[in-house]
Amino acid sequence: MKEKVLFLITTYNQLDYTKMCIKSLNSVNDIDFDILAIDDCSNDGTQQWCKENNIKIIEKESGRGLTHTWNMGYQYFRDNSKYGYLVISNHDVIVPNGALSQMAATLKKWPFSLVSPMGDKNGVGH
Repeated sequence: MKEKVLFLITTYNQLDYTKMCIKSLNSVNDIDFDILAIDDCSNDGTQQWCKENNIKIIEKESGRGLTHTWNMGYQYFRDNSKYGYLVISNHDVIVPNGALSQMAATLKKWPFSLVSPMGDKNGVGH
């Protein structure tokens, strides 16, 4: 199975959280992965910041919510055969080095290629 991970970040405003999430991903060095942000019509500079920092971003034409974003990300994953795994995360998650490779190693044991959603030890908040 392909080893490359697509790490999808759902964004809607709160640029500071998005920056922290991406900063944590920039320290991950133990697995091959790409970052994709799908933005639900932010108006706080999120889209521009992602572009300026070479983060692939899909900008929605209208706000359609989180579930729509997840579906778009899954379709992107399915349409791009270079990925073996999809991780869907909100923009307010910090990813420690080793987490993605551990998830991929666990998924190798099971017939799945999707992990979603990521949250902290307290859950995802809803």
